[in-house]
Amino acid sequence: MNSPPNSLRAQQLRDLLMKSATDCPPLTQEPPQGRPAVDGPPSPAASGPAVMSPSGSTDTAITVGSHNDNEHENDTESLTDSVREHMYENRLRYHAYRSGRYAFPNDATEQDRDEMKHIISVELCGRYFFSPVDDVLARGAEVLDLGTGPGHWPIELADLNPNSTFLGIDLSPIQPPEVPPNCHFMVDDIEHENGWDLDRDHFDFIHLRHTLHSVRNRQELMQRAYEHLKPGGWFEIQELEFFPLCDDQSCPEGDNYGFRVFTQYLEAGLRALGSEMHGIRVAVDEMQAAGFERVEEDRRKCPIGDWPARPELRECGIYMRETILEGLKGLATRPFRALGWTEIQIEMFLLGVRGHVKERNFHSYLFHRTVYGRKPLESETPRR
Repeated sequence: MNSPPNSLRAQQLRDLLMKSATDCPPLTQEPPQGRPAVDGPPSPAASGPAVMSPSGSTDTAITVGSHNDNEHENDTESLTDSVREHMYENRLRYHAYRSGRYAFPNDATEQDRDEMKHIISVELCGRYFFSPVDDVLARGAEVLDLGTGPGHWPIELADLNPNSTFLGIDLSPIQPPEVPPNCHFMVDDIEHENGWDLDRDHFDFIHLRHTLHSVRNRQELMQRAYEHLKPGGWFEIQELEFFPLCDDQSCPEGDNYGFRVFTQYLEAGLRALGSEMHGIRVAVDEMQAAGFERVEEDRRKCPIGDWPARPELRECGIYMRETILEGLKGLATRPFRALGWTEIQIEMFLLGVRGHVKERNFHSYLFHRTVYGRKPLESETPRR
């Protein structure tokens, strides 16, 4: 089965729980609705982001708790110096290979965030994936992880499935040097105009997580995944829908909630850079249009903060809050500058956003969405 190993609940989680208890501000004495709008300058862009209209959900509300093989063997080692290089901008480090294709940093802070997002996904879902591929992984499968980042997902699954081979692709060479012998990495752009330098009809399972928001041509990516899967192979996308929601009216409405405003500007900035932050909302339709069958979706609430009553959700919420707080500057810098913001305007705006993210009385959450489907067993089956 693909349940997570106990190692995910190790010292790192306990350290973060202790950090949360000391770093969070005390509960406010005034009702959260009385807070003013987040401080900071308005965007100098000519027009703001489109108004968000998240669809209603019938999901159960979260209960509030009290606060009491050998060809890849030397991929990483044999990278040319140019691929290994990084570039720096506003004191943040970015990938240099095909510079600008990905809007967010690849420095130590961002790698820590990647690890926390990995833990959130596995803990929240109780598994590494939803596609029914356990048996084929046990027998021996070819697995491709797109936008692998530091490689936590393929490394852990390679340990659990020694008969399978895992290949991770990313723009940044930030994977560890010591990995399982059945896990390999390569530096490449999954949206490269020349396609993937990989065999077609080759993979049993292709996985994409926390990356769809930066994909500029989702339809082409779906097509590539379809072409490189064996007939009967599965494609799975996992993504955090980066827009905060609230079920109990504890969060201020409209522009009075700073983190909501932040996500709206982030959406507009990414759109200015060429991608759609909420592409996961239409992934079911796009996957079906690419020819996949048996397409299904899983949607779960991931809290922001330690307000849930259920311990496992509280743990995910603490990780989510830390992930957001550590990433605000890195998330904002390039997208907000694409809207015309200056560095000082970004810093001033983020001061208020951080306060709202830390506010324990705001019972907000994000949706964690997974969409997965199968390439038909007969490869000649026409696409819709």
